[in-house]
Amino acid sequence: MEQETFINRLTADLNYASSVADTLWQHPKAFEELMRDQRVLQALKDDPALFSVLLLRLPTGMFKPLPFQTDFLRDQNKRIVICSGRQIGKTTMAAAKAIWYAFMHPGVTVLIVSKALRQSMWMFDKVRDMIFWNPILKREVKIRLGTTRTKIEFKAPINSKIVALPPGHEGDTIRGLTANMLILDEANFIKPEIITSVCTPMITATDGYLIMISTPEYAEHPFMQAFYRAKEWGYSRYHFPSSIAPIPTKEAREQFLNEQRSQIPEEEYMREYMAVLPDESDQLLSSKHIHACIEDYSLINENQLLEHRFHADYGGYDPGGRKDPAAFVVLKSEGPAARLVFIREKLGEEYGSFSAFIKLAQDRLQLRKIAVDRSGLGQPIVEDLVNMGLPIEPITITDKVRLDLFRWLTVCFEQRKLIITDDEKLLLQLKSLKQRYAKVTDGKTITARREIFHPPNVHDDIVFALALALYVMKKQPEGVFISVH
Repeated sequence: MEQETFINRLTADLNYASSVADTLWQHPKAFEELMRDQRVLQALKDDPALFSVLLLRLPTGMFKPLPFQTDFLRDQNKRIVICSGRQIGKTTMAAAKAIWYAFMHPGVTVLIVSKALRQSMWMFDKVRDMIFWNPILKREVKIRLGTTRTKIEFKAPINSKIVALPPGHEGDTIRGLTANMLILDEANFIKPEIITSVCTPMITATDGYLIMISTPEYAEHPFMQAFYRAKEWGYSRYHFPSSIAPIPTKEAREQFLNEQRSQIPEEEYMREYMAVLPDESDQLLSSKHIHACIEDYSLINENQLLEHRFHADYGGYDPGGRKDPAAFVVLKSEGPAARLVFIREKLGEEYGSFSAFIKLAQDRLQLRKIAVDRSGLGQPIVEDLVNMGLPIEPITITDKVRLDLFRWLTVCFEQRKLIITDDEKLLLQLKSLKQRYAKVTDGKTITARREIFHPPNVHDDIVFALALALYVMKKQPEGVFISVH
């Protein structure tokens, strides 16, 4: 009778299960015997939150889901969309649901897809660690050399598997696969056409689950459309701002969010932490066009440049100033487009040192032209670079030239004439560019002028260097772009 009372309470009261979980783990034989009880097994299958509390562990110990995580874990809807801020434990709760589904539903495939391999691996690493920290779960895994890096397969009679894959440039790495549960991590960053034409068919034949989780990035995307139209499309919809998670404490979380709000643009803060899309009406480059140009690849780093030779074509150099970083970017021609292959940004480095680096970079890259801003303090820098024998294209930045630079930058993004990687600083600077119209008067007449600017707590040096490189590339007969669609 006492054993039956314990099991009834354990399976019906999550708080009670949390309170006794550590004690159960300290008595592994009794724990394993409990796990063989059919009433417990049925409760674990019915309740992913109970499964998580009793069987999953974190580096800090037991995984006790917060109330909002419990709501998600227990949601049995086959369509779920979660618009979330950073650092709320969304990777952990999604990993927990993936493990529960694979372990308690024999013969299923759980597929984790993110925008790139490293993002897919973040969740998969969490899955693998949570499984391997529990000997009961670990011994059910087929151990094959190298396979647990991207795939975990359970032994018979479970026979389920959990796989993590990037989508590839056009969905080529996942096309044709099927899944019983598909988790799209940072879904708003996966190309829309991959979600609609590659991911959705994966679960059609299996009548499977689709879970999309992401911080919001732009509205014209299947993820945000599912969030906005959740009721109409049959989705369970969750909105989790970063303030919802008292991690490590409520006071510490509030302090962290206040610090972030003072350090980054308000629009980025609302996007990243409040999970709210900002108004892009004054944004020079739409997030949609920026993300359409992103591919999953690595830039050449500085050490590689010191040790090896590479082929590239055009460079752009913004010397910066006392309070603004200097930036040097390099582009490589790829047919009708240009690929960003190198970025160097430094604050406070002597001009002579930066010039010496560009000389070294030229020896390694053999660029055709390097566009340099010679306005203000730029003229002596240009002279120094020319004296070193570099193929310098000096550009005097007037109001008109600045507008021309950014007008062409906009065209390159809108027509996908440019390929970039998801460099964090670059993306922040691109999204932070603003435009407005100002009245100008000489006392007699009033005219209007278009202005391009950035918030005071964000620099634009990398973007400006990129605009210079694209501008000089356009000016060269062999570097003229044609439209790319």
